[in-house]
Amino acid sequence: MMGMGFGLTGLLLMFLFLVGVIALAIWLISALFPRGTRPAPPAEQDLSARQILDRRYAGVRSPASNTKR
Repeated sequence: MMGMGFGLTGLLLMFLFLVGVIALAIWLISALFPRGTRPAPPAEQDLSARQILDRRYAGVRSPASNTKR
């Protein structure tokens, strides 16, 4: 008898390991390089850039208006 090796168990473990490595690589690549961009929320899709900026900075005061006189 020249050594038994792992036989069928070793073959199955090697196959499962390789499937896991491939699945991990696919997940990692998809996480690093997502497909396309996500669409804007429906409320901002039809607004111009100026309207979006006006809405975003509506509550911000300038530093000159915050100083005491």
